[in-house]
Amino acid sequence: MDDFLHSQIRKINLQTKEVTTLVKSPSYLPQYITHDPYPNTHSLYIAAKHDVRRIDLLTGETIQLTGDAGGAKRDGLGTAAQLTDIVSMFVTTPKNIMVVTRSADSKNGYIRLISRIDPRNPSPTPLPTPTMSTPPISTPISDSPSATPISASPISSSPISASPITSSPISAS
Repeated sequence: MDDFLHSQIRKINLQTKEVTTLVKSPSYLPQYITHDPYPNTHSLYIAAKHDVRRIDLLTGETIQLTGDAGGAKRDGLGTAAQLTDIVSMFVTTPKNIMVVTRSADSKNGYIRLISRIDPRNPSPTPLPTPTMSTPPISTPISDSPSATPISASPISSSPISASPITSSPISAS
């Protein structure tokens, strides 16, 4: 659990009710925690307002994966990647973390990908260029026999990148 007010990450043993401090830093304000659900990874990921860190639960080692206290929006490797106002975070595959951020005006947000988080080499490295081979398809746009077909070309090889998204406020009715 995160203890935001005391800048700590704590572990609670539910059987013994013992509380252990995993990480303590006077300058770190943890806000979001997610664990790596994949076998043999033993990692916990923690996001503060502008950065993401990984804790190896076997050794206790903490490694900063992205960002710093500056809080800008910039792609890059490791701590050169800058994040603004993290609002959510989750592990998507054994080596990828998705981070949702919002802009200063709170009207726009971004989904950012932290990729290739290898427990033996915690520095993120770029994903290889995806290579997929998909045959062209031609499908009618409706069930009508006179419908105009739409065509799709094979997926091309290009680097993966995150694009800005716009979000709208959620309201309860």
